[in-house]
Amino acid sequence: MNRIRKSSPVAPVQPGQRAALQVAIAARVVAEERLRLARQAESRGSELLDAAEAKLAAFGDIDTAIIQHRAAKFKTAAAGGPAPDTRLPDDLETRRRGRDEARDVLAAAKAAHDSLVADVAQAQKAFQRAERLVDEAAQAILAQQAVLLAANLKATWAGVWHLFDTLSALPGSSEQLPAEAVRILRMLPGIDHRQWAGGKNAALARAKERWKAWFAALLTDANAPVPDLVDDGASSAPVHRVA
Repeated sequence: MNRIRKSSPVAPVQPGQRAALQVAIAARVVAEERLRLARQAESRGSELLDAAEAKLAAFGDIDTAIIQHRAAKFKTAAAGGPAPDTRLPDDLETRRRGRDEARDVLAAAKAAHDSLVADVAQAQKAFQRAERLVDEAAQAILAQQAVLLAANLKATWAGVWHLFDTLSALPGSSEQLPAEAVRILRMLPGIDHRQWAGGKNAALARAKERWKAWFAALLTDANAPVPDLVDDGASSAPVHRVA
């Protein structure tokens, strides 16, 4: 047989909470796109830096070549030749100028890449903040429902003790109840930490009186109406409750 399962009570999510979450999600989308673009730019900047380094490396050790060229001039002069001409031949001068320009380009490429790396770090932090705000906004919605469910849990738990007191006061043997109910009734005393003034459970005493009164009425009237057998709440409000 199919059992009907009652749904837990829910409260409509406050429009302000929905709106806050929507704003946070939209901000996260923007932050994620900015992070993507920053990473893309950094990757391209890294490629340009590699290219600049390779271009500089292609010039080789031009300084050593220049020194060797001029050293040869001085050596010739020292051997009785003409005074050394320290001017560089066109090929070495072209290479030196090219090397100097490549060195300047590399410095600029490195500075740009360092800035792009910093941009990625900043965009990453912004995206993380945006994610956190989305989490907080979503958690606020969950918390609203959790508070309602907690209140329902408290009321349901109080109802358990109402029914426990009422069934415990049933005249005769509890074996007449369904086996599962009997098992629960035997289990509950182990977790019943309620205490009352004078050590007397007034709710249990009233439940016994209600059962007794109805039983007496049934002895003379088969149509005696079913009274309100469940306690009015006293069983869930003891003077003191211990852990």
